[in-house]
Amino acid sequence: MAGWALHRFSTPAYSKAAEGLAVAMNGLALPFKSSRRAAILLSALLLAGLGFLSLFAYLRSTRQFDRQMATKILPLTADAVTARIDDVISQPILASRLLADNSLILGLLSSGRNDSGAITSYLLSIQKAAGAQSAFLVPQSTLQYFHSSGVIKTIQPESPQDRWYRDFLASGQMVEIDIDRDTADPSRTVAFVNVRIQGRDQQLLGVAGLGVSAEAIQRQLKAIQSDYGARVLLVNGVGSVVLSSDGTQGILSHIPGLGDQARVILSQPSSSIQRQLGSDLLYVNVQQIRGSGLTLVVVQTLDPDEKQLRSLLI
Repeated sequence: MAGWALHRFSTPAYSKAAEGLAVAMNGLALPFKSSRRAAILLSALLLAGLGFLSLFAYLRSTRQFDRQMATKILPLTADAVTARIDDVISQPILASRLLADNSLILGLLSSGRNDSGAITSYLLSIQKAAGAQSAFLVPQSTLQYFHSSGVIKTIQPESPQDRWYRDFLASGQMVEIDIDRDTADPSRTVAFVNVRIQGRDQQLLGVAGLGVSAEAIQRQLKAIQSDYGARVLLVNGVGSVVLSSDGTQGILSHIPGLGDQARVILSQPSSSIQRQLGSDLLYVNVQQIRGSGLTLVVVQTLDPDEKQLRSLLI
């Protein structure tokens, strides 16, 4: 029986059946392998698509957050800072303009009369009313430097000490704030508000203005930085930093993070700029202060809470 069984399973018919079965199994395996490859490819495509969508959402959220900071949140801070700055400098600017537009001063300068007593008395009254450290007038016809205490000197436009007068007239500005030593007391550093005096047909009659404590303004700028967490720069028309909350000095174009945008900052009445400085993202808001010849630059970075919020949103 055993021999018969072995002979039975080794017949040609059985061999052909076995071969057919193997072929059939191979035929089934091919579609299975193709399906598996298709599934792997589809999974890869889905993962790539999800990764792309995640990247897109991340970039979009980042841009939206930064745009909100640059165009909505920071301008509110800049508006508040501008209001505080106006409180700091608007009074001396206004008083200096009143000095330059006074009918008595205009009459004296237009007629060429040199009434030292009247000029000195008026300067002293303006200085006291504005709470300033000094008040001055320089008639273009005589170049005498009138102070609230009397005539101190005659301006020499070519001398280094009196260069401010030549530079101010050359700038073409009506108002300028200049940090300099007090002519009457060189030991004091004063923020001078220089105002151009003009008569009929825009004729130059002279320069007048007030001097206020630069240290007092500096303290107020530091207080603003402490209150709002924003760095504050006051820049004049030629790009020089006149005053700052953190002691920054020099030319705007040389300041890291701001230098390459100096032309934009000085040429537009207002703007919002976003800059990268090392690992920090700078949000810069710019506003020109009307009637002062100054541009207010507010520079803000994210505080720890804002950084955490940004990381959660993106």
